[in-house]
Amino acid sequence: QANDERAQQHRRAQQAAAVCAAPSVVSSRPRLAGAAAPQAVHAGDLSAARDALARGASAAGPRDERFPEPLLREAIRQDSRDLVVLLLEHRADPNAPLDSGETLLVQAVREASAPVVQALLRAGARPDERLPNGSTALHEAARVGKIDVASDLLAGGASAKIVLEDGTSAAEIARRFGHDRLASLLRQKGAPAR
Repeated sequence: QANDERAQQHRRAQQAAAVCAAPSVVSSRPRLAGAAAPQAVHAGDLSAARDALARGASAAGPRDERFPEPLLREAIRQDSRDLVVLLLEHRADPNAPLDSGETLLVQAVREASAPVVQALLRAGARPDERLPNGSTALHEAARVGKIDVASDLLAGGASAKIVLEDGTSAAEIARRFGHDRLASLLRQKGAPAR
């Protein structure tokens, strides 16, 4: 699956490069700026992303068949706090919907480090936003055992009291996956016990 993601990421970067190289009938400058931002973010090039955004590219990205996900999603995938912060400073939406039904914050909890999660929370990401399965970012932090991220989520307003439809709390999830210290922290913060 990781190889498939890398291949898909590489294809997107190649498509972005082709769009940048193609002449524009109307005006090349806006098109270059718009196409350069996704290309720079996918390449992890902070300087080029900053330049493209300064020239008027959207921090949200084009959201088309070439780049179906928000640019923040790619910056999170790369665990690049600097790219995440840059995009957020240029008005990227920390609550932009993903086709999968997940939130950017849940993706960050799963794939990135605490500084990325902190940046999203400071920008207004909703920590208690429920996924289609009823879970939240805190449930995901409990599943993967990231106590530092769970602490950040709690400090950012996440509720340890939210349970899944079957009544399972984040503390129970942490315990089930062998994260006893995290389960204890979540119980201290009000996670219900059955």
